[in-house]
Amino acid sequence: MICGSYKNEPVEDVLKVYPGELYKYLNTKASAGKLTDLNSLQVVDVSASSFVLGMNGDSYDICASGDKTEFGNFVVAEKWKFPYWKDNGRVYVPGSKNPIGEHLVILAGEVSLEKVSTSIHSWPLYPYADPCFSKGDGGTGCVRLKRGDMAKFFEDVEVGARVKIHR
Repeated sequence: MICGSYKNEPVEDVLKVYPGELYKYLNTKASAGKLTDLNSLQVVDVSASSFVLGMNGDSYDICASGDKTEFGNFVVAEKWKFPYWKDNGRVYVPGSKNPIGEHLVILAGEVSLEKVSTSIHSWPLYPYADPCFSKGDGGTGCVRLKRGDMAKFFEDVEVGARVKIHR
């Protein structure tokens, strides 16, 4: 599976480039743009103690870190399909080895509209990859869903949806 490209060559692993030059090398697409509608009636409820995300009558098992996840009221600021991810000087290209997965929902504070470090995404790597995923505590602060659940959630959630993350 081709995960991304670097200088028009297929890439399936970690890509190391300077973040300022990243736009030149990655073929990523935003599925939604800037936050526009704060009056969305859509509400996402995330319980970090029950490890469940609920929206539109659907519920999904999640993994969230009780001590690193930001709690409060947020809004969906952006949705990215095939995102890249930067961590400790590494840039992970879109694809199967990207720890973010194939879908990323970026959150912002409900009042400030400033992006926060907690986001919602899948985790395609062990131990959270399907079918090894089990709901529970762990990670670095983001809310994680199974890959298939994340794809459905990503399609259903709207930019501007309210997100409440609580214990």
